[in-house]
Amino acid sequence: MTKDAIIADIDKRTNSRYGSWHIGVANNPERQRDDCERNGERTDFWMDWRCDSADDAKEIETRYVNRGMKQIQGAPLASRGDAYVFMF
Repeated sequence: MTKDAIIADIDKRTNSRYGSWHIGVANNPERQRDDCERNGERTDFWMDWRCDSADDAKEIETRYVNRGMKQIQGAPLASRGDAYVFMF
């Protein structure tokens, strides 16, 4: 999915209320969700998007962290393979 399409979807879903959301990047969003749940996070409203590149995923993450979303640190995002941005 393109960076602009993901940004539009996130903006629509959050209604610009960023402070109550978490965001991060991952190569494997299912494993990342499991890790978040093991760490006590409630992921009931989990959403993830496959990005066109790792750079796009990181740019989206940075955009929303700068707007007040809480960043979830996971495994480092590999520059090769699938890249996802997720939020909950």
